[in-house]
Amino acid sequence: MAKKTDKMHEMGMRMSDWLSRNDLVPFWGDGGTVQLDYRLLSEALRVPVGAGDSVQTGRFASSLDLWVAWEFRHAGFDGVWPRINEPRVIDPEVVRALSTIGKVQEELANSVLDRIGTVDANVMGSVYTKQIDVGMSSWLHGPELLVSTKTMSGSFGKNLANRFEEAYGDVKNLRARYPRAAHGFLFMVNSSIVEERSAFAKAVHMLHLLSQSGDVYDAVCLLLADWTDGDASSVCVPSDYQRLVPTELSAENFFMSLSTIVLRESSLDMHGPARSLRENAGAIDI
Repeated sequence: MAKKTDKMHEMGMRMSDWLSRNDLVPFWGDGGTVQLDYRLLSEALRVPVGAGDSVQTGRFASSLDLWVAWEFRHAGFDGVWPRINEPRVIDPEVVRALSTIGKVQEELANSVLDRIGTVDANVMGSVYTKQIDVGMSSWLHGPELLVSTKTMSGSFGKNLANRFEEAYGDVKNLRARYPRAAHGFLFMVNSSIVEERSAFAKAVHMLHLLSQSGDVYDAVCLLLADWTDGDASSVCVPSDYQRLVPTELSAENFFMSLSTIVLRESSLDMHGPARSLRENAGAIDI
């Protein structure tokens, strides 16, 4: 019987294929700067763009979520979801346990993963249970990283307020229950927003408000991307207009800030690979 696939399957397969054929950019550059592989995000986005999907289908968001989680794993953090391969969400302690079974029991291990893994991750907040777009948690330590993502391709003046209202409510709900976790919000928008000066200014202003107080997000990001519906070759991330985005709202600052908080709030014997990669690159002390 064919293995059941999920809503992220096509984007995940495309990312896996791209990763098998290309050299990776190290997450940490010289002097501890963050280097993100936007080529991988562009590759994932070519699936919904080429199919002519609207942002409302969720496949743009799925592409973004897969890439954000991959970058955190590339930085050395284990168990960040969603994974590129099915199942998308599974406790890292289970994965480590099953990895010790050996080749003889590989079929059994895969069966266990399929049965207990999930597509979506729901986390209990202080008021309501929230589906988390990107996160890292285990039954031993609980949530350490909680990231909300939003995507938008148009109708900015009409819908911006709704997106930020949702983002504000989500983080208030989660931070009250998990104050020591790293909370992030990443907003990917079609670069056409720049042509609507008032909408672009509003987006920047509201993102600043979502990060100024200590009880909302620890890091926020505005990522501008180019694409034309139906034309996969048109995808370009980041857009040339990204230069208009303040440095504190850049994706590089976003990943730097959240990775710093995760390491600062965890014991020194946790996240060994992430600590080593960061130290070897000469990143700023935590």
